[in-house]
Amino acid sequence: MRLEYYLSDLLGESLEEVKRKVVCKQPFTGYRQTKITENHYLTCEERGIGFVFNKDYFLDAVHLFSGTRDGISRFNGELPLQLHFDDPINHIESKIMHQKFDSGRGEELPFLGRTNPWRKYYFENCSLHLEFNSSQTIELITLGLEAH
Repeated sequence: MRLEYYLSDLLGESLEEVKRKVVCKQPFTGYRQTKITENHYLTCEERGIGFVFNKDYFLDAVHLFSGTRDGISRFNGELPLQLHFDDPINHIESKIMHQKFDSGRGEELPFLGRTNPWRKYYFENCSLHLEFNSSQTIELITLGLEAH
């Protein structure tokens, strides 16, 4: 099954192409750029969205924030599959039935501390990674190039 969502269509595009297209129905401005290893992160805290570009400046992932991390606002655009950040896990399962996924319960990692539980759903054109908070609702949505 293909994930039909306007931001997943940007995956694999160049930075210039992503900038050229209107993102979130607003101009591509107000983004903070950070480089970690070979990746370039462009985050707009005010809009609750982040883009991860590889070393060649092609889009590898899009982060949609729920407003609970590091002063980053909640993404207020449409979410994929009619999801809502306040959806509990069992409600999400009913929306994404029969889709292959991996999951993790969260674990304690050196230097990083405790990670949140997560599920990663695989579509023909991308992956949809959902990270859950202690209330078992969505904290972070990541669209990635990894697909099946």
